[in-house]
Amino acid sequence: MNNIAILKKLKSSAFTDEDGETYTLDFKDGLTASEIENLKLLFPNHTIDNELIDILKETRGWEDYGLDDIDFSSIGQFGFTELCPNSVTLGHDGFGNHWVLDILNDGSLGYVYYACHDPAVFIRYADNLNDFLSSLLEFHESPTENYLNDIHDKVVYDIWKNNS
Repeated sequence: MNNIAILKKLKSSAFTDEDGETYTLDFKDGLTASEIENLKLLFPNHTIDNELIDILKETRGWEDYGLDDIDFSSIGQFGFTELCPNSVTLGHDGFGNHWVLDILNDGSLGYVYYACHDPAVFIRYADNLNDFLSSLLEFHESPTENYLNDIHDKVVYDIWKNNS
């Protein structure tokens, strides 16, 4: 499924959380052409990859269940430039953990990383933005068994335990 199809499915669906409560995601409007042009000034080489532009036209992001906020326009807010000199903080969980899209020097999109603060682990979460969005859809469709929870609840602790 392509990115826009995933976004439309997330936008139009009602989901059920692990407690049996139904919820929907509160999507924000997409950016205008002038807002995208202004945002380009913050990106390396003043270039936003077309894949991200298509998403930004559809939505800036949304208020999420599980992740507090998804934001595709948050360039440079991650702060750890030694890990990702140019990045978009795609989302956070409200507990100091972030999902970060690496932006390469030419403006193209790199990997999505998961930055966990406790334990302090920085790992490649997804190979690309589509894999990240697919994992969010999986999280909402299957709240108890999904990749996001595996990384958040298990993998980072295994890395910390075995590599510290």
